[in-house]
Amino acid sequence: MNDAAAPLHASGADRLDGASDGRSRMPVPIGRLLARRRALTDEQIDRVLDHQRAHGTRFGESAVALRVATRSQVAAALAEQFDYATLEDGDDRPWAAALPVAAQPAGAVAESFRSLRSTLLPAGPRQRILAVVSAEHGDGRSFVAANLAVAF
Repeated sequence: MNDAAAPLHASGADRLDGASDGRSRMPVPIGRLLARRRALTDEQIDRVLDHQRAHGTRFGESAVALRVATRSQVAAALAEQFDYATLEDGDDRPWAAALPVAAQPAGAVAESFRSLRSTLLPAGPRQRILAVVSAEHGDGRSFVAANLAVAF
């Protein structure tokens, strides 16, 4: 695999790979994640990188444009890279639409819940308890609680 792939990521907030003991960890590029899933070969990664440089696009967009990866493969790799939950392709269970954090993890609603999650995370070993409450029936408590749970 081309070592030039290391700094190329879909965005600045990358999933980090490595030990969970607080040591510095290196971001995992989306090309390597796709290679792990056997979606791309080293040669295809090099082609995608060349296309990415020439057109100024993101790695995943270039992979789809070159037809070496599907949108769902790129979405799954991004979910792994950014460490967020997703639903499987074709998941049409009735509750799937009520979980935009899982159904559309790259969407604005999902990003809002991840932002809320980051705000609620404790700074240090302290544990917190969260209650989602409202005064009226139908205010969206279940929606907020379920999507926040997926975000966590």
